[in-house]
Amino acid sequence: MSEPYISFIVSARNDNHCEGFVDRFQNSLTILRVLSEICNLKSEVLIMEWNPSPDIPGLKNVLNFDKSLNSKVRIITIPCEIHENIPPTPLDAPKADEITFFQNIAINAGARRANGKYIVCTNADIIFNKELIGYFAKQQLSEKNFYRVYRYDLNSAIPAGFSVEQAVEFCDNHSALRGDRVQDGKLHRKAAGDFLLIAKKSFERIRGYAEIRCDGLKIDSDILDSARRFFRQVVLDEPMRIYHQWHVNRYEKVYDRKLHVRKDYREAYEQTKGFMDKIVFKIYKQRKNPNKSNWGLINCVLPEVVIR
Repeated sequence: MSEPYISFIVSARNDNHCEGFVDRFQNSLTILRVLSEICNLKSEVLIMEWNPSPDIPGLKNVLNFDKSLNSKVRIITIPCEIHENIPPTPLDAPKADEITFFQNIAINAGARRANGKYIVCTNADIIFNKELIGYFAKQQLSEKNFYRVYRYDLNSAIPAGFSVEQAVEFCDNHSALRGDRVQDGKLHRKAAGDFLLIAKKSFERIRGYAEIRCDGLKIDSDILDSARRFFRQVVLDEPMRIYHQWHVNRYEKVYDRKLHVRKDYREAYEQTKGFMDKIVFKIYKQRKNPNKSNWGLINCVLPEVVIR
């Protein structure tokens, strides 16, 4: 198989951190791979399995991989000992030692190991529609740009047993646009962690997401400030879409919407006034990405399973 044109990078693990996660991940993975085959997109999927518990089956054991499909799936594990030795920084989140998943660093690690000319940083429960995959397959992307797209939110779960064709049709008919369309010249920040398409070498030029110890909230948006310094934003519009699968809203259960922080970190957050503003200002507004040359765990040997 020739080198992929696009590498899709997701971070995940099998701990049911949000109800029905594995089922949603399976939907996304299957639909992505089938549509890539239909549209003749040369692609690979990198699953960055961060700090998995030894007491729970890994993702390779709970997901179904249709080996008749051409796209390659690579499951790369970041083990507990590496997680525990991520160096602290002055910009770490409150109670950073209690956070068990550094999503921003996981995506960076995938990007540095990707084989595609372009990378898509996304989440495990996002579905790409056929028009978007077909656009990728034309191979008309430019290294001078970074790309964003509009997200549509499903209002109910995809019924079990649906075919790929039925699932995509369900997404079309049971979803609504998240937020408003972006005015010319404005950064499209909505759902930034669900879709960022950029050339691999361009991502490396801006040194990826800031590698501070946090759960990734807001970091996935603020990287756009760095990207805009060097590259032009292109917002892909209709009929191209991504869909976010419905699930119990973890923000209602876990997050404080006003402070944009986990509720169990609230007391520490309130004692660290302006924490998120400090991150935005120091990392992105002053253009001081703290990442060193070894960002993305590039000096670490990470176990990898390849499924063809």
